[in-house]
Amino acid sequence: MARPGGTPQQQGLILQRGHTELLLHQLEDRLLVAFRSSDVDLLDIVPGLMYRPLPSGQPDILFEEILVPPEDFATSLRAACQHPDILFAYPVYQLADSAEGFVYLTQQITLQFAPEVSPAAQKAIGDRHHLKKIRPLLGADQTFIYELTAQTDCDPLRLTQILQQDPAIALAEPNVLLPLAVREMSLATNPQGRHWYLDAIQIPQAWQMTKGDRQTTIAVLAPDLDLENSAEPTAETSETPYSAIPEIRPTTWGNTIAQLAIDVAPECTLLLLQLPQYLDDALLEKVIEAAIAQGAAVILLAWQLATINGPLSLRQSLALHRAATQGNRGQGCLLVTGAGDANRPLAGIIYERHWPNQLFQGPTAWLDGKGNHPAVVTVSGCTEANKKASHSNWGEAVSLCGPTNPGTPTLWLPEQGMVAVPPEISDDLGAEIDPVEALNQQGSTLEAAALVAGVAALVWSVNPKLTGWAVREILQTTAEKIVDLTGDRQLQLTLGTYDAQGHSPWFGYGRVNALAAVALAQGNQPD
Repeated sequence: MARPGGTPQQQGLILQRGHTELLLHQLEDRLLVAFRSSDVDLLDIVPGLMYRPLPSGQPDILFEEILVPPEDFATSLRAACQHPDILFAYPVYQLADSAEGFVYLTQQITLQFAPEVSPAAQKAIGDRHHLKKIRPLLGADQTFIYELTAQTDCDPLRLTQILQQDPAIALAEPNVLLPLAVREMSLATNPQGRHWYLDAIQIPQAWQMTKGDRQTTIAVLAPDLDLENSAEPTAETSETPYSAIPEIRPTTWGNTIAQLAIDVAPECTLLLLQLPQYLDDALLEKVIEAAIAQGAAVILLAWQLATINGPLSLRQSLALHRAATQGNRGQGCLLVTGAGDANRPLAGIIYERHWPNQLFQGPTAWLDGKGNHPAVVTVSGCTEANKKASHSNWGEAVSLCGPTNPGTPTLWLPEQGMVAVPPEISDDLGAEIDPVEALNQQGSTLEAAALVAGVAALVWSVNPKLTGWAVREILQTTAEKIVDLTGDRQLQLTLGTYDAQGHSPWFGYGRVNALAAVALAQGNQPD
């Protein structure tokens, strides 16, 4: 067992994530324990005030967060570390810029050695800190995944802090569990139903060329999928242009997003891959590899971190890169995600105020690592009137936009749940709405991202030899340049026009157009 790293302190420590550094503080009343058997009596081992399971998706390890009195913290941590039924126990850390940005450590760390460091010198460093080498990290030279052992004398965060000072180490990252945003309510209803989306981006016209192909698979990676109710799709029977769309019984928010993708490409194959509520490097690698192994051409990354500043680790970044370059039979997968729903930049600083309980105050850094990954198509939201959706995030990393229901800016936090992002504004229809009702009837950029994922599948269906990068280029080249000269009511920004490269921070390269994209992929130009 790893031993406690000294008495609890509010000492600041640096969490390295790729080439970004995050300041953390150790909490004095929480610890994380890991064990294998549900028969372990944690109350007997660590008397606490609260016990909360952390669903991580790892079948062989159970994680539990324990709240203990601050005066008992050191004793409780030591008792957990010394008990034979506990695999490891570590303090819980908190992002310095977020009252609810909790960070949970695992036993694994990633070390990248400087180019001149020999294998013998690498082994000496590992032995000095009693580390077990697990495997090399594919795609990164001189980089390996290690596991702390019972003899390691500090937790992974403190160990990587020490290693970062060693000139032989180019990068030292602990593998951490981070909570994902959870959405229990349904997406907003609309009098026209979900099919207004399809009309807006010319899906019925694109269907004159293709409705998809079973050989083209759309994988949806989300934390709230109802897999049992999605096993046997049933077709609609109404006599409408949409009568061939499979119904996957969208009993959860994740299933609703998946339904939108298959709405667009009803004859493609849909693959649902469940994510845990808490995600780490190992689980993301595993689910990405599962999508690749099962032949996914399009991968919809349908999750958001429950934090405002979430850079990717090196392992996560490389997993996405592998999918984009090696997936889909070597042609590369197209990765698609939503920009987010807080009306904040994908990367930037906003002067925050008026948050409840002063959750965020003053100059605050916002960063979506997934949305800024160069291999990911990040999709913002626009309304039926071709205006920016009030809730949509924005920035230079936006690739495309797509239609979404109205909504106000929102953010999901672990302790607060879904909260309205201040300052208060009216909805996209210009009417003041009740804050509670706004949260229950809320659009999302993941709606728009699901539509783009479906269009990408149609493009591949008519030209399966395309690479992922070529599909992306087709989608961006054929996008409609919608313009919004109306200032944002919340932040007073006007970013709805395009620069010399044809890019807009609000709309990317424009609103996706299925007819134009499929026609270009097939070698024809639409009338």
